[in-house]
Amino acid sequence: MYTQDRQITPTEEQSSIKDASTEKRYVATMTMYVYADNAEEAKKEAENFALGIDKKLDNQCTIEEIGEMPFGSVGGYTKID
Repeated sequence: MYTQDRQITPTEEQSSIKDASTEKRYVATMTMYVYADNAEEAKKEAENFALGIDKKLDNQCTIEEIGEMPFGSVGGYTKID
């Protein structure tokens, strides 16, 4: 499960949030593997990870889709609702 190693001070938090009027905005798409006993635990772990990133960077990090893919396989992806 995602855990934050230390508390972020308000000064650090403010310095990580850039002035949107001076920078271009980009969308970054990321894929990661989450290991869990079941789909519900996998969803919670992914959501907690995204929440931690969003709290740190205030970048609207969200989980758009989650699915199951057996270890060591190239195919066999099953989307989870």
